[in-house]
Amino acid sequence: MKISEKWLRSFVKIDRPIQEIAEILTMRGLEVEEIAPVSSALNNIVVAEILSAEQHPNADRLRVCQVNDGAETFTIVCGAPNARAGIKVALAKIGAILPGVTIKKSKIRDVESHGMLCSVSELGLAEKSEGIMELPEDAPVGTALMEYLELDDNILDISITPNRGDCVSVLGIAREVAAIEGGALLRGRPTGSHYANNEVFALQIKNHDPVACPIYLARIIRDINPKIATPIWLKEKLRRSGIRSITLPVDVTNYVMLELGQPMHAFDLQHIIGDLEIRYARLDERVTLLNETSVALDDSALVIADEQGPVALAGIMGGLRGAVSVNTCDIILECAHFSPELIGNTVRQYNLHSDSSYRFERGVDPELPLRAMELATQMIVDIAGGVASVVKDLVTNHSVQSTILLRFSKLEKVIGAVISPSAIKNCFSALAMHYVEVPEGLMVTVPSYRFDLKIEEDLIEEVLRIHGCDAVEAIAPSPLLSLQSSLTSMVNIDSERLVLKTLGYDEIISYSFVDEKLQAQLVPNQKAIKLLNPISQDMSVMRTTLWTGLLTTLLYNLRRQQSRVHLFEQGLCFFEDGSQLKKLSGLIYGSVYPETWDSSKEIGQFFNVKNDVIALLAENGVVDSYEFMRSKNPALHPTQSAQLVHKQTRSVLGDIGVLHPQLVQSLDLPMSPVLFELDVQVLRQARICREFSPLSKFPEVRRDLSFLMPTDVPYADIHGEILNSDKSDRIRRVTIFDVYQGKGVPEGQKSIAIALIIQDSLKTLMDDEVATLVKEVIDLVESKFKATLRD
Repeated sequence: MKISEKWLRSFVKIDRPIQEIAEILTMRGLEVEEIAPVSSALNNIVVAEILSAEQHPNADRLRVCQVNDGAETFTIVCGAPNARAGIKVALAKIGAILPGVTIKKSKIRDVESHGMLCSVSELGLAEKSEGIMELPEDAPVGTALMEYLELDDNILDISITPNRGDCVSVLGIAREVAAIEGGALLRGRPTGSHYANNEVFALQIKNHDPVACPIYLARIIRDINPKIATPIWLKEKLRRSGIRSITLPVDVTNYVMLELGQPMHAFDLQHIIGDLEIRYARLDERVTLLNETSVALDDSALVIADEQGPVALAGIMGGLRGAVSVNTCDIILECAHFSPELIGNTVRQYNLHSDSSYRFERGVDPELPLRAMELATQMIVDIAGGVASVVKDLVTNHSVQSTILLRFSKLEKVIGAVISPSAIKNCFSALAMHYVEVPEGLMVTVPSYRFDLKIEEDLIEEVLRIHGCDAVEAIAPSPLLSLQSSLTSMVNIDSERLVLKTLGYDEIISYSFVDEKLQAQLVPNQKAIKLLNPISQDMSVMRTTLWTGLLTTLLYNLRRQQSRVHLFEQGLCFFEDGSQLKKLSGLIYGSVYPETWDSSKEIGQFFNVKNDVIALLAENGVVDSYEFMRSKNPALHPTQSAQLVHKQTRSVLGDIGVLHPQLVQSLDLPMSPVLFELDVQVLRQARICREFSPLSKFPEVRRDLSFLMPTDVPYADIHGEILNSDKSDRIRRVTIFDVYQGKGVPEGQKSIAIALIIQDSLKTLMDDEVATLVKEVIDLVESKFKATLRD
């Protein structure tokens, strides 16, 4: 939010330089992102009057003007179409420096020009302009423009957090400064109205939902002089806040919104047909808004309507049909309080954002509407005349204040330091919060504009904010250390990430919003949550698998000549039933190792990724708890994929495999990537803390065995049976080193060669003991898997 320093100082006395105030506001939670001057130094530029404007003798589009600055008259050649006798203008004299140009005496088509008549864009006060800047008739000739427009001002660009809707105004920031500085506001509530308001409000207003709109005020102002332009001081205040001037009634409502934080709207009375009502839109009802966007509404949108249909989308934007124009004489001023939840939902549903919705969805003080109505009415009548009606008010009973108990003991516990009761009371007094002392602490009454304060912790935060974090004594922590009873809880929860990084994977963080088409190809049987207002078409649903982000990132890298891509991601996936799962997924594409002069150019295959997944299982101590089963994942190759299943609970940990050929073709990939995806919660639930066991001092013995067996017998079953046998305490490892099918092997059979690594931890094994153990393994494999030992 942009706010003028001078406007702020008109509300609260500030003795400090603005840079110090900005630093204090930032430390109190209102970050000042930038302090920018309103204008560069416009020296030697004064208010002047055009005495005459004659046609240039040698140019059709130029005029020769006689301009008086209060001391002397100058000849100025000007090309602006609005240059004419009798108007007040900004005269840049010879030697004046404008943005990008220094004014010099010049000859234009044989006529000498002794200065320049400036437009607002040439002065650096706006990006665009039409013609020279016209000043009010009462502008004092000869006055420096910097002084007249009060351009020795600064703009503070303040970042307002979503919970501080009370600060989205000059008044709100002034309250904060007053609380910090311990001062009082210089401008309070208006003392009363100074205009005629005896006219009866001629329209009827019906409110169909007092919960969504608990307060609605309206007033008719007739006989406004449409020829009265917005005063220059009002235009300047709007401009410095980033809002352009439109017409006087609209400018006044914008001014009130900026000053008080209460959005308002003005309707042209002549375009309102019949009475007004606050209701929900009917199905297929449309409204064309002020930005000329035509919106098809549904019955969740709250509108302001007359007999012909909606004239405004409540709390967001007015309709084009009821808009105020330069010829408007009679208006209806609207000032209301709308439910923040309703406005927020409507903004997101229709992707419509405005200055009004920005305030309403954060919350607006429910006591502001009448004050804002009186201020806007007074300004319009004072500037352009008119007769105001009495205010038509529809107000539903609602609580605007609440009380919260603040316990001193709780404050000390949360902050970790002692703040004296008198200092705490001073903080609430500075914040204009009334309190009553109770035995436990203070019972604090929260003002209506601090709707963000709901619980005791909120009050503690306010005390710390105003007291100042830098005023709290720094105390070093002195924790009581104790030995953990369970070593399992000491396992690093991010150990999987470290393992994958060690294996050469690069971690990515992708959006949770993904392409609906790609995700449907990866998980065709799973519905995704669709976004109401997606950022783009390729980010329209919530992800149910991390593979979508990994493949998107792979394609991004391939388009940038990266031929070797190893990626992993850990993040949440979201499902239609509202549940969320944390998953760990990885992908390899291209060569297994980075390219060097002597490295292998082996392309990553299923078993490379399988080894990486086994490393993850080993990190959690659960290698022997899972087995690889045939996977039916539609995104993976039917014969080059596997599913990890817990041997006892049969819970599924995840899938691993080569991307399905159809998907490879659909994504136009030169080769197939290999992927894995694991359920992090399942993995960590099965985690077993690894404990140290001493290495055996006795030698290992290796025995190689070769079996013939049916081709459908998976090696994982053989591996598991051997290690789970009653002799497994002496069998340290079982590895497969050869698989053969072909000449010399009967059809339907395969040859598998395995190595047994045998070792005892207490003694050296004798040959007969090894032979007995090997014989038992042979008998086990032959009986369980219809295998025969090869010679």
